[in-house]
Amino acid sequence: MYKQRDLSHLKQKPELSEEDYELIRDVDQNETFALVLAAVDSPTVSSKIYADCKLRGLSVNIADRPPQCDFYFGSVLRKGSLQVMISTNGKSPRLANRIKITKLQPMLDQIDFARAVENLGFLREQVKQHKIQGSDLDTIKRRMEWNKTVTDIYSVEEWGQLTSNDVEKVLDYFPEFPPRSIEELRNG
Repeated sequence: MYKQRDLSHLKQKPELSEEDYELIRDVDQNETFALVLAAVDSPTVSSKIYADCKLRGLSVNIADRPPQCDFYFGSVLRKGSLQVMISTNGKSPRLANRIKITKLQPMLDQIDFARAVENLGFLREQVKQHKIQGSDLDTIKRRMEWNKTVTDIYSVEEWGQLTSNDVEKVLDYFPEFPPRSIEELRNG
């Protein structure tokens, strides 16, 4: 079983010794890393970490140094299965967060995106399981085309207003397409 060595005691040290660096090198060479995050208060150490990562082919993020970042952290907003991420590519994380809170959040609060996602997810799964089964490219293309067309028939707001009964009615129209009006769908 893989067990990662605990190096947390090194955080408490004001300065690392050569023995500490040897331990870090040993862990680096003998344990697997997917990416590296570094948030140290030393431009020299940060640059060394960046260079070591590049030499080893590791993706790295050096805090507060966008030119030394292969990836950035965005501000994420979640509403049910919907996730929206906004990033400024490290230029202004605070602005990304403000945009999320002042612009995206109010917009997402006005529309039932979670229901829209659930409705379309259910529809997609039902078509795959019961209407157009198979995994060959032709079948997948037909299924995707039908889903794409149906998704575009109603607005995002309308998909958020549809009930499960409405979505079942949409499915009943397969392989044709439902009416473009929710009123017609419900009364037809």
